[in-house]
Amino acid sequence: LALFSLPLVIAGFFGIMVDVADRFIINFFMDKGQVGVYSLAYKLGLLMNVFVIAFRTAYLPHFLGLEQSEGLNRELKPALVRLVCLMSLIFLTIVLFSGYLFRLELANLSLINPEFINAVYIVPFILLAYVFNGFSAFFSIAPYRTGRSYHFIITDAIGFVVNIGLNIILIPLYGIMGAALATLIAYYVATLYMYFVFTLHIRENLFGKEILLDIGGGLITLYAAFLADLILIRAILLILFLLYCLRIGKIPLKGFFRLTSKRTEHI
Repeated sequence: LALFSLPLVIAGFFGIMVDVADRFIINFFMDKGQVGVYSLAYKLGLLMNVFVIAFRTAYLPHFLGLEQSEGLNRELKPALVRLVCLMSLIFLTIVLFSGYLFRLELANLSLINPEFINAVYIVPFILLAYVFNGFSAFFSIAPYRTGRSYHFIITDAIGFVVNIGLNIILIPLYGIMGAALATLIAYYVATLYMYFVFTLHIRENLFGKEILLDIGGGLITLYAAFLADLILIRAILLILFLLYCLRIGKIPLKGFFRLTSKRTEHI
């Protein structure tokens, strides 16, 4: 047990460094004001990470209890579709409505300092970084099932090295946008490695047409929402996207937050 757990501790250290190291590099190349703007963007983006943590907490115990079989793969596929739908919905909600937070006033005082408005442009990149973290959580079932926890060290070490290297290169060129891009690319590269480990264990492609259609629908919704910068229209578009996801994934509304469909939960 100790041999399995130690790599998780080391990997956790690398994961923490990926989340905080960019602030120190921003402060070195720029100033504390930009660190404040970036930190605000990160706080909005952390809403996605909260969901990912909740997903991992429910996902791993359930799927680790299943035997390696055709039934396992049949459960993994709808779970991945639901994960993509939910992350897409969270992404769109935050991106489409976070800008309105800077317009809210209480007793003639702004809820958020308007000087931090640039954080809105950073948020989508932070959210996408945590979307890849969500995929990594999904794929992490493989090292758990095989008992090869050293893959977690490799995954998070890759993310750490890529993040530090790109921050040093991109921040002087693009400022806090460069830091956000570095974070996104670091999570993406780390997720690619975990996906490689996953495919060695689960020898089946789980990315079907439902996921492609969901991503395509999300991009169309995002484009349409930015053409119509009205909160009511954006709310309607978000609801339509939710209904679209339910239709594409053949998911009942009351079962949207379930990991499995009723036809597979007893397999």
